[in-house]
Amino acid sequence: MALKSFLLVFLGGGVGSALRFGFHLYFREATYLQTLLPNLIGCFLLGIFTQSFIAEQDSLKLMVVFGLLGGLTTFSGYVGFIGQSGFWTLDAVTYFLLNNILGVVAFVVALKATSWLTN
Repeated sequence: MALKSFLLVFLGGGVGSALRFGFHLYFREATYLQTLLPNLIGCFLLGIFTQSFIAEQDSLKLMVVFGLLGGLTTFSGYVGFIGQSGFWTLDAVTYFLLNNILGVVAFVVALKATSWLTN
């Protein structure tokens, strides 16, 4: 079971990381969007998957939640942008607030929307 679990996370993580790299390439000029958008999309999808059948199926949960969303979202890129921007600059503080506030909002909206759709 452990090997299968690692392989599922590995496969999902590869896809998620490739998608994140696609954001990096596409938003080459707008560096904050390179991590902000994948993080927000990941938070939103996590909200959907938390309320869906995926939460009840270990294999899908491993591949999608831990693998795909873990590879798509990036804390290292998030912290790197803040650190390179000079922690207390307007860009860094704005980026921090956008990621945290909008990330939680995206998660809650997805939870509510999924709950509404399933009832």
